[in-house]
Amino acid sequence: MPRNIDHFNKFENNGITVYVKKGTPSVNGTLTITVGAFLWFEKLMVEGMI
Repeated sequence: MPRNIDHFNKFENNGITVYVKKGTPSVNGTLTITVGAFLWFEKLMVEGMI
């Protein structure tokens, strides 16, 4: 959890919590956050951040 929680938006889905800093520049105001897997690793992927 971020130290200055008031500076972040919190999103939750399927047991995963993501914090995105308020005012983060993005394409058309949209960020897409997905979970990808490769072999036994899982990682969050963010698309649309400038």
